Amino acid sequence: MKSYISLFILLFSIQIYSQSSEDWIALAPSSDHAISVNVNGLEKFTDNYFFVWSFFEYNSPMQLEEISDDIKKAKYYYIFNKETEKYSLLQVIYYNSKNNVIKSFSYNRDTDNAKYNFNFPIYDSGDEREIFNFCSNYITKANSK
Repeated sequence: MKSYISLFILLFSIQIYSQSSEDWIALAPSSDHAISVNVNGLEKFTDNYFFVWSFFEYNSPMQLEEISDDIKKAKYYYIFNKETEKYSLLQVIYYNSKNNVIKSFSYNRDTDNAKYNFNFPIYDSGDEREIFNFCSNYITKANSK
């Protein structure tokens, strides 16, 4: 009986995790990488901030000193503030060319002070500006229907 219960829990867990939907939309590629944004649930962020996953695919492998393997892909989890136009990085996952996770970092904050939740300004050009503009427009359009 215990084995049936264990099997049921295992199958139920697999079913739950397989249903976590992702809806990736590709942004205009640059000369050295392509960016996609997961818009699943993005329209629910109607306050001054939003969270979003982005996926970068690099044309040439990226190298970081603390990671021995070449980085071919990366997922970044951002929080953006629409009012101040600032952001913070909450999580990074690096992948090699075989889609294996080679390193991940988590930068969770334990503060209620909004001043410390958004560390970086969104500059007029760059990847974060492109992601921010796309997501802001997506949220606005989704909520004006």
